Amino acid sequence: MRLGGAPSTGLVVCPEGRDAAWPPGLLALLGGGTAAAALREGPRRVLAPLLLALAAEAGWTMSLAQGSGAGAPLLRIGPG
Repeated sequence: MRLGGAPSTGLVVCPEGRDAAWPPGLLALLGGGTAAAALREGPRRVLAPLLLALAAEAGWTMSLAQGSGAGAPLLRIGPG
């Protein structure tokens, strides 16, 4: 993972590596899915709902944006 940005303006997270990808639970949540559905996939899937809940509590939004390559999209987390 590569992390950039600043807490005051927002963060950008980018998975790196040959098979870099976002977990399906995170993609489903960003697409409007529910935390309950994501958690049904098992206890290892708790990170995506937790991250989304923490961002919402802080008044931040999360979205995906295409990076400068063919890899996984960038995750943008920042003030709403």
